[in-house]
This record gives sequence, C-alpha cells and structure tokens, in this order.
Amino acid sequence: MKQMRSLTFVVAATAIAGIGAMVLGTMACGGTSPLGTFVVIGQATGAFPRPAPNSGGGGGGGGGSDDGSDNPSSYCNLDDNQKTLRIAVRNEATVAVSFALTLVTSAGGDGFVCTDEINDFTDFGYTQQTLVSNDKTFGCDVVTLGLGTELLATTITGSIPPRLATDTFTSAAAPFDGNTDIPIPELIVLGDASPGSAFSCVGGNVCTQGGFRYSVGSTVPASRTQDTLCNALVSNRPEWVLRDPLLNDLTARSFEYVKGGTLIITVLDRVTSPFPNQNQVVWRVTNADDIVIHLEVR
Repeated sequence: MKQMRSLTFVVAATAIAGIGAMVLGTMACGGTSPLGTFVVIGQATGAFPRPAPNSGGGGGGGGGSDDGSDNPSSYCNLDDNQKTLRIAVRNEATVAVSFALTLVTSAGGDGFVCTDEINDFTDFGYTQQTLVSNDKTFGCDVVTLGLGTELLATTITGSIPPRLATDTFTSAAAPFDGNTDIPIPELIVLGDASPGSAFSCVGGNVCTQGGFRYSVGSTVPASRTQDTLCNALVSNRPEWVLRDPLLNDLTARSFEYVKGGTLIITVLDRVTSPFPNQNQVVWRVTNADDIVIHLEVR
C-alpha cells in the first residue's frame, strides 16, 4: 500500500486521491498557463512530500512524537556534517552589490527541525515567524507551513565592494564567506519580508523578485538567477530548495542544494547585457564530500 505523503511547505497544492501525493500548480514566470498545467514536484521541501507520521506498513498517519522523530527526513536524523550549509557570495561586477537572502525551515512536531534541536537554529539567528492563515510572505513570495508547529526564518543582508581590476572577485563577510556553518534551511528565498523592499517583485510578477542588487539601482530577478524555481521554469517561486536528505545527492534536480553542501554564488559583471535572459547570478553546488552537484551556467 502506498504511503500517504504531505508537504512541509505547500504552494497551490491539491491532494490527488489514490496517489498519496501533493500536486503543485505551476506557471511560467509572469504568466498563467492556458492549460492550467500541474506538475508533481517530487522531493524537495516547498516542493517535496514527506511521509506522514507512523504511516509505514499500512494506513494513514497518526500523531507523531513531539521531537519530530517520525519524520525520516528530519534535520535531527542527519549526521553532524550534513546539518549545515556553507554559502559564499562573490561579486565579479565592477560596481558594488547588495544582497538579501531569507533562510526558511519548518520546526516542531513533524516539521523538518525537531523540537529538541530548534536551539541550533535560534542560536544562529532564526526566529519564529508570525503566520497569517498559516502563511508567511517574503516580499511577494508566500510560503505556507504544511507540517510542523512553527516556521523559522532568518534574513541575511549585506553588501560587497566592487571588483578591482587586479581582482577576480570580491567576497561577502560572514556568514556568507563560505567558511561559516549555517543550520541548513529547507528553502532559500531570494529577498526579504518587506513588500516595499528594493528586492521585492515588480508589477505582481513574483519572478522579478531577487536576492541581489547592483549599486546602480537594478535588482537581479529570480528569473536571471541560476536554478531558482523561476529560472528553471519549474514554478513562479524565487527560491532554491533543499534536496530531500533521504535521496541521493548526485541526482539532485537543478534547483536543489544538498545536505552538508557548499554554495558558491557569484554575481556576474552584467549590469547591462545585450541578452535579456542571460544569467546575471550563477551558483556552484557541492555536497558534504566536496563532490560537484551543479556547475555554473554563465
């Protein structure tokens, strides 16, 4: 009998009877599909189904324990070297760059972070978010808590000086220096919680929201930021997503980072470009064993 599954974060989700999955409605950035296309987003959070509590071997889920141990994909079931993420943000542009990235995770109950280890996140700077109808909006991006008892998030902001002629790039300070262990989030949302932020979307098009901004006044949209859900044409979401920790890192989809991994995110020297769809921000993703998962697409 197939296990019943549920999403930790649910976006426009519809239950499919007899399948035991959640289906996410998706559309191309900035437009609605005339076919009302629905795509099953297979694994990741915000995008991946988790087995329901106590669902193994038979019927539907039960209550589950308070520490989240019934969630096999839980942070608390990971090895210590898989519980963190390192992020390096680099600037190759000849102008300064500012950034705002929001790290998001579910916690408590059968959320990603079990109650016993929430302190790992709050000690770093994650805080419990105030939800409205179980939703939290980051800029124009609405995240819905579908599993767990609370939503934790922290927004990291900063600026990077321009690259000098003698440099290959300049680098962000900690925690985005590539040497700081960050408790691993389920989602990385480009932008912050303020709808009036310079990083927020334009004209209601969520894929114009971004996490990086050239000092000359232009924000890099998610659609031009490599492998976001917008850029990958998977969904109109300015996000990168954690690969289900139970699955093989080496088969991660383009928009997924992996447990214990390192992200090197580079802002390119493309304040202006004759190619309007060319990436302005790229990333390189490795796993805990320093195996390359995703290469830059410049």
